[in-house]
Amino acid sequence: MNGFGFLVIAALALQLLVKAYPTSLIAPSNYINYEEDPLFAMLRQKIERGEIDMESNFFMDKSRFQVHHDPEWPPEPLDIQPLGHISAVDTDLKGNPVIFHRAERSWSSHNKPPVIEGNTIAVLDKNSGKVLSTWGNNTFHVPHGLTIDHRGNVWVTDTGTHQIFKFAPGSTKPALVLGEKFISGTDSSHFCRPTDVAVATNGYFFVSDGYCNKRVMKFDHDGKFVREYTHDMDVIHDLALIEERDAICAADRENGRVVCFQASLRPSEAGDSTDISNEPLAILPVSESLGAVFAISNLGPAIFAVRQPRVSNKEPPNGVVLSFDKGEIIDTWQRDASEENGSFLMNPHDVVVSKDGKTVYVAEIGPNRLSKFNIKH
Repeated sequence: MNGFGFLVIAALALQLLVKAYPTSLIAPSNYINYEEDPLFAMLRQKIERGEIDMESNFFMDKSRFQVHHDPEWPPEPLDIQPLGHISAVDTDLKGNPVIFHRAERSWSSHNKPPVIEGNTIAVLDKNSGKVLSTWGNNTFHVPHGLTIDHRGNVWVTDTGTHQIFKFAPGSTKPALVLGEKFISGTDSSHFCRPTDVAVATNGYFFVSDGYCNKRVMKFDHDGKFVREYTHDMDVIHDLALIEERDAICAADRENGRVVCFQASLRPSEAGDSTDISNEPLAILPVSESLGAVFAISNLGPAIFAVRQPRVSNKEPPNGVVLSFDKGEIIDTWQRDASEENGSFLMNPHDVVVSKDGKTVYVAEIGPNRLSKFNIKH
């Protein structure tokens, strides 16, 4: 990278830090060495890897990108038997979508639902939509969330067993299991129907312990509990981590909003469980309810959400883009229903922005389908 490029990044990082931290942190008496600051280093690495589009992430407004449905992807239905409710989607390090589905299992309220015999995780080709591989048979009971981190580890939540699983790349045996099988609880080592995981580049991770305990839990890279966040939330259904703003955001489903807290990912703060406020950094949107917010993902400070309007609202489920910085909706998007046999979103359950920031995928549990949207800058 040439000197001019580095100066551009430094200027952008300064803007980021002014927004992300109190003024006192960047005053002369508390001078930050940006070469050594870990958040600045994280930002620089993401830009160098092409994971951050500087225009879309730092100067984003409604006119700078649009979200368009690709009605020709994938061939429907997906060639998976049996294909159950698609509860989650993320993209792997090659950009291929990976889905987590319930095979022969429907949503279960049983205390100890039996294990699903069929494969529950499928990797799809990002271009053709064809199934590349499947795994996860005889492992999960009620699949819910799936996250693939920057190292390629696969994290999943099982609401049937109240557990979190981490799988190393290429492995079908968990490298880490959190929670006690079939035993729910409110302490730091138990969950009650956890819904999602968000993983930071420093290895710390967050769990939305969403259905019963209605809290977000933070753990270090070894799985040691650090702290929890609560704020009168009702079913925390999904998470999005905006490292550029040091914010962990939760889809507060039943309250129709996105609640963001300080993630505290700097080494001096990462393991601190006492000195960090439990008050949100932001509650989005500022002026209106989103309806039931089922899932969120982000492209820098742009938060992509899928929602289901309330019963009294005749608007079909759709997607919106929220600005973390402005606190408002800056775009809406929808499936193309004009094509033959086309339809609007019916029952969206998860959403993800691909790691290169070019594609959005939406998983639905009603029609059991995966939809692809292209982001045009």
